[in-house]
Amino acid sequence: MWRGGKSNKHELSKSTDAGATWTKMKNGLPAGDIGRIGLAISPVDNRVIYAIIEATKGKGGFFRSVDFGGNWEKRSEYISGSPQYYKTIYCDPKVVDTIYSMDVFLMVSDDAGKTFTCLGEKSKHVDNHAMWIDTDDTRHYIVGSDGGLYESFDRGQTWDYFANLPITQFYRVCVDNSKPFYYIYGGTQNNSTLGGPSRTRNASGITNQDWFITTGGDGFQSQVDPEDPNIVYSESQYGVLVRYDRRTGEEIGIQPQPGKGEEGLRWNWDSPLIISPHNYRRLYFAANKLFRSDDRGDSWKPVSGDLTRQIDRNQLEVMGKIWSVDAVAKNASTSLYGNCTALSESPKKEGMIYVGTDDGLIHVTEDGGLNWKKYEKFTGVPEKTYVSRIITSQHDVNTVYASFDNHKMADFNPYIIKSIDAGKTWTSIKGNLPANGPVLAIAEDHVNSNLLFVGTEFGVFFTVELRLNGFR
Repeated sequence: MWRGGKSNKHELSKSTDAGATWTKMKNGLPAGDIGRIGLAISPVDNRVIYAIIEATKGKGGFFRSVDFGGNWEKRSEYISGSPQYYKTIYCDPKVVDTIYSMDVFLMVSDDAGKTFTCLGEKSKHVDNHAMWIDTDDTRHYIVGSDGGLYESFDRGQTWDYFANLPITQFYRVCVDNSKPFYYIYGGTQNNSTLGGPSRTRNASGITNQDWFITTGGDGFQSQVDPEDPNIVYSESQYGVLVRYDRRTGEEIGIQPQPGKGEEGLRWNWDSPLIISPHNYRRLYFAANKLFRSDDRGDSWKPVSGDLTRQIDRNQLEVMGKIWSVDAVAKNASTSLYGNCTALSESPKKEGMIYVGTDDGLIHVTEDGGLNWKKYEKFTGVPEKTYVSRIITSQHDVNTVYASFDNHKMADFNPYIIKSIDAGKTWTSIKGNLPANGPVLAIAEDHVNSNLLFVGTEFGVFFTVELRLNGFR
């Protein structure tokens, strides 16, 4: 078992009285700062315990104890490709020296962790997280990965996919203007960006074969040309943007790039993208600055400077202290900080654009980026809180809504504000929204200006009497 120590460290501890008392296990284990730990006890011999440990300065690796954890031996340097994401190990139910490690590729060791090799990923999605091993036939597995559920009967040489499980997680969804049936597009967690029809004339209904991929990776925002639904803009993590042609399947990369001699751009994991409601060929796309294209992404120009606070995240406290560059996973799979997260252009006024950032700023321009106004404090919202969404009203040019998500600071309150003077003043409209549930999405009814919807971490809420005092 492991538990956190008093100095923000992980450690391995053992209890022999159902948790009443604990003894720290340390003989042979790395000292200093410890990251994530994976632990497994062999069902063949319960004296044998395996641990995969993330630690500083090359001290981590794969460890084994053969005396109930009294003493440990480092077997290898292996700690998995991304320790913050993979840290689960499984022991073979019949062979004490065989261990499986969940990783980008499913790894196996047949020599008690001294060496690891890839079990086999033929025709299978990577990023493995869970495993079942048949106790009667240890060549038979069921594995859960980011791509779904797979089964092998030949120790990973071939895999069967369970295609009938509706378990894909969609991050973002949009629809187009196709006729007679509109198409739905969505970016999914590690399963590409997909498109498919909302209805079909097929007697069998909509099938898996009706869906198609517009780009790979972790899928995020999609936007579809309102005049030509064959043109689809699709995005994967960190602002990798493509233009996809549904007629031909052609996919062209159109991500804006920094100019010669300029600093690199800071893209959010889910970078905001819109098609201007005033020109279907015009795109706005934001990194730490806002870009505009008037030719469907073939060329771009910045229409702002850096819109963030430009804070060095290495100077921010984490768990009560500023960590050194040598800290565990200091720069491993860490999201960039200081980037744009929300974007909206008013359908009532061309060039009136709002941009929100991950460090709690909202910028407004009324002339397409020639001039900007910055807002950094909002009543009732903690400073530097991540701006999760901005929408401009379809009914009033000066009305705009914004939501914030502060869960990374262990604050799960809903934050949603409204301005009726183009951002000059803001008022909370959270009303009776549950205290435990950050607001992640907002939608305004296109007919009734008093009908507003919000999506939180735990549900969808609406109000039909929207006033400055909010939801009722």
